[in-house]
Amino acid sequence: MLKEIGQEDYASLLKSSLSAIRRLKAELEQQKKEQEPIAIIGMGCRFPGGCHDPETFWQFLTTGGDGVIEVPRDRFHIEDFYDPEPSIAGKIYLKEAGFLQENVGEFDARFFGISPREAVEMDPQQRLLLEVSWEALERAGIPADQLKGTQTGVFIGIIGSEYAFLPRENADMNPYRLTGLMSSIASGRISYILGLHGPSIALDTACSSSLVAVHLACESLQRGESSLALAGGVNLLLVPDGFLSLCSLHALASDGRCKTFDAGGDGYGRGEGCGIVVLKRLSDALRDNDPILAVIKGTGVNQDGPGSGLTVPNGKAQKELILKTLAMANVSPVDIGYVEVHGTGTALGDPIEFQALTEVFAGEYKRAQPLYIGSVKSNIGHLEAAAGIAGLIKSVLCLQNKQISPNLHLHKVNPKIRLDRIPAIVPQNVVPWEPTGKQRVLGLSAFGFSGTNAHVIVSEWPEVPDMTSPSSCERSWHILALSAKDEKALSQVIARYGKHFDQSSEEKLEDICFTANTGRSQFPCRFAFIAENREQMKTAIAGYLRGDKGEGVIEGKGRDHTHPKLAFLIQGKMHQALAQCLFETQPIFQKAIRSCDERFRQLADISLLENGPLGERIYDVSTAGLLDDVLTFALHLSLLKMWEAWGVRPNAVLGSHCGELVAACATGIMDMETAFGFILGHWGVTGKAGGERALSHPLIRIISGSTGRPVEKQEALSQRYWEQVLGRELSRKKGIESLHKLGYKHFLQTGILDDAGEQEDLFTRFGVQCFPSVTEGDPWRTLTTTLANLYCWGLDIDWSGFEQGYSRRKILLPTYPFQRKHFWCETTMDRLVSRAKKESKKEKIDENNLLDGRIINTPIKAKLVEYALSIDAVPDVKGTHGR
Repeated sequence: MLKEIGQEDYASLLKSSLSAIRRLKAELEQQKKEQEPIAIIGMGCRFPGGCHDPETFWQFLTTGGDGVIEVPRDRFHIEDFYDPEPSIAGKIYLKEAGFLQENVGEFDARFFGISPREAVEMDPQQRLLLEVSWEALERAGIPADQLKGTQTGVFIGIIGSEYAFLPRENADMNPYRLTGLMSSIASGRISYILGLHGPSIALDTACSSSLVAVHLACESLQRGESSLALAGGVNLLLVPDGFLSLCSLHALASDGRCKTFDAGGDGYGRGEGCGIVVLKRLSDALRDNDPILAVIKGTGVNQDGPGSGLTVPNGKAQKELILKTLAMANVSPVDIGYVEVHGTGTALGDPIEFQALTEVFAGEYKRAQPLYIGSVKSNIGHLEAAAGIAGLIKSVLCLQNKQISPNLHLHKVNPKIRLDRIPAIVPQNVVPWEPTGKQRVLGLSAFGFSGTNAHVIVSEWPEVPDMTSPSSCERSWHILALSAKDEKALSQVIARYGKHFDQSSEEKLEDICFTANTGRSQFPCRFAFIAENREQMKTAIAGYLRGDKGEGVIEGKGRDHTHPKLAFLIQGKMHQALAQCLFETQPIFQKAIRSCDERFRQLADISLLENGPLGERIYDVSTAGLLDDVLTFALHLSLLKMWEAWGVRPNAVLGSHCGELVAACATGIMDMETAFGFILGHWGVTGKAGGERALSHPLIRIISGSTGRPVEKQEALSQRYWEQVLGRELSRKKGIESLHKLGYKHFLQTGILDDAGEQEDLFTRFGVQCFPSVTEGDPWRTLTTTLANLYCWGLDIDWSGFEQGYSRRKILLPTYPFQRKHFWCETTMDRLVSRAKKESKKEKIDENNLLDGRIINTPIKAKLVEYALSIDAVPDVKGTHGR
């Protein structure tokens, strides 16, 4: 057959075959990406019951918490609308719902760069989303400022704005009202403030909104459209309108509670809250060493379509969705150990949902263990747009803790529900969760009022034990760098870390410092602590909080918090013990030394590392001077590389002797090989570095340690200038004077001077500060002190560079303490009460009266007085109110 094919045809056939193979390979890769699991790496929430983070939420759930309370008086006066008789039109037949315990009018507008005027017009739902999104990112160990310009997507479930229904005193529009009330801005504002360029979508599918948001976020990640995603939802109950409408439909429970699967289920109980999860492709999360809380294996969305009614659930659609999502996740129904059901507690919806579950999880499948089912709605009410995300956060907590929290308000199972058909258990207490297969896997449902259904399959992620053990490559001192946008917030940050050290004892100090330094944004007000071990760090923080500024405390208070102009002084020696310590414990320094050794060995056939500890060599007398200069150059250059990797880069450089060649490398005049060539030439050794050497214009200012003045451009390009640099007399004093005249007040020195006294006197006279790289003693104590000082002076440290080469883990640490103020639009009632109080002070009837009143002018002889009454102002009238 091949003989009949010509050579050109054969080549063409081979080419087309290879092209087809590449195409198929690319298609398989794409298909693999589109099916890749999604890691949940961070969560943030505000839920009823005083739940302000996942930890308090889990404690609340496991203790059987019931977050349903009477309508707070800062929302509306329920007495004005309440009537226990459901048939009375225009009334609300319940008094309770799942409300947040915090004041939803409070917000840290300054933190997010929002003016007070705009904050007042912003729907509190938008404010809540901003704060919870920020906290979710911090809990994931991701500094929000590092996401600027990235393809991070935002997907938010939100149903309108009840803030828009408040009766405003001034109904005139202003520049902020439209953006403050539009649902699309709920996601758009997060993207805008954080500088995100991925998809930004606000969606409303009623009760399934936030879970549909998670579905869209996962798809966006799998398509490569987003590199990271924030997904969740929000719901706030601010006005009676929603209650009135739902009561007219008899959709709400008379006691305001969701009694999932209970025979007494008479409707759902409303709730409010906000939840956000941070999502990432699993492979990316593993690559970035992110904290993986759980893994989403599959998501699905469908629609009820035509059925018994627009708002009537469709059991067949629910069944088909769950089966489709299981297949997508490659999970068998028998592997599911728990289902977080929609479970609103309605007489119609619960039996339909359970029937769908029965058809999925019973039938041909034989379960080794019962299926646990429950709903977070029994604890906090139905959060409507945020219901799905509340169920997801609860589900992740169950997976993490290997327990299932109790379901409330189940006294007698609805007779239309046969739990034994699956069999299923609705837990009444906390139950240990034993996996039905290799790992714990659950399903989560959310069904929308509009007929849009969502289902998610979530599995646990095996907790990786901390296998890292202390190694020789570990520094002896650590830095905890803290910051905030103002001094008050900074004090609270320090206090939160003090509390964290008191309450936890198992975390490694290096992991705490790593997460705090690399996982938080850096703000102007700064503080740092340095310590050798955890106990020392704890003591330093506790001492400071008591008012004792002891050892290891570097304070940023009183500093200008601006990026300092920094000059490097590359001069002096480094003792053998210090050099060897850094070589053994600092990966970047070690890599730079090895690079110098390799290049010098290629040029001169001599190694800096083969004959014993670094800096302590026994060489031939004829080469001792040469090698002393080479080693000095290598040590200073390696220190420079280390500082640069930490984000500490000079604006100017002063170099003395070999240090001037290092300065030339730092400013881009020459490379390492060229510098070695000049050293070899000075000592009369040609080696392999002979000939004309390449030189370039300096990128930053360089001061000569011999002349004490800036190196001119023509000098920088002069071979002769650099050939003579090692033989010149030094003039450090003039060099420092030159830098001072140029406005430099912060210096960083790389070595130790034998005659440092004169220079220190000069620093004192000029009022400048010089930070050392090394001193006698532990080099890490000096380095961390200097780095902490530079940080507190306003230098933005590259903490990832500081941690480069070490084994670290991201852990859970305190989040930012928002400095909230009250922002709320002035309503008609607010103005009436305020006006009545002002008027009453003008014209009083009787100074001894309990209440001040305003005289109303009338044609009759009797005087009429108008009083503004409110229970807040006059508690004695409570309970009268016409009844």
